[in-house]
Amino acid sequence: MVLETILLEPQLVREMRERIPGGKRRLFPAAIYTAASLLVLLLGAYYLFRSRPQTSNEEQALRGVTIAVIEPTRVMSTPKEPAFRWNAVPGSEYYIVEIFNESLDLFWRSPKIRDNTALLPKSFAESMKSGSRYAWLVTAHMPDGRTVKSALMEFRIQ
Repeated sequence: MVLETILLEPQLVREMRERIPGGKRRLFPAAIYTAASLLVLLLGAYYLFRSRPQTSNEEQALRGVTIAVIEPTRVMSTPKEPAFRWNAVPGSEYYIVEIFNESLDLFWRSPKIRDNTALLPKSFAESMKSGSRYAWLVTAHMPDGRTVKSALMEFRIQ
């Protein structure tokens, strides 16, 4: 249909000029206005998409990849070296574990961990109070800078 219209265009333009008084003068400006409008529209769309804010590494999290925490999930007895475990994220470079107190203030943040297990240092383990609630999460860091975070998991010290 498009090819047929292109082939018939000269004939259609000629017929329109014959039917519209002063058609020769009116068709040319109409084509210019149409082309200018399309150009403005295209430039506007280009600048609109170009000026979108860049997403941060946090926002570029891997889609579909999740971290499931294994332990602790509800209650933690007070062993000498409390362990935190989660499922490994394929391709991750390292993990960071963060533990928060009842007020959700940062209680402890791990250094870079290469495995999917973290041991809480003895000094922090000893300062955890029986009956208190804590929360923790783990963040996997990928080599390209993207991150994957687990859900914030709450637990209580028994």
